[in-house]
Amino acid sequence: VIDRLEGLLVAATKRVRAVEEKHAEIRTAIAKQLVPIYNTLWRRETRPLIDADEFDRRLKLSAIHVGAGRTTLYYSSGKFFEDHGVEVRIGARGAISEVLIS
Repeated sequence: VIDRLEGLLVAATKRVRAVEEKHAEIRTAIAKQLVPIYNTLWRRETRPLIDADEFDRRLKLSAIHVGAGRTTLYYSSGKFFEDHGVEVRIGARGAISEVLIS
């Protein structure tokens, strides 16, 4: 049992490090996908349009879940999507598979 746990911890550590190395790239991908959605569907008419830099400034990583087949990142969206957050799913090989408003 201990050997299995150690193996899982090593694998999880590798995935978290991979996320750290690609975090700027991941955040850029999030903004690229969600800024247009915010500006066209979620933004109130009284609010100004936002750009990727403004979105990125307010996006805060709140949790990382490392599972058997994927790593999921959870972000606070800075109230852009009301009380909803942002979920990013990353496959075992490190590619983003989905960016979701959750």
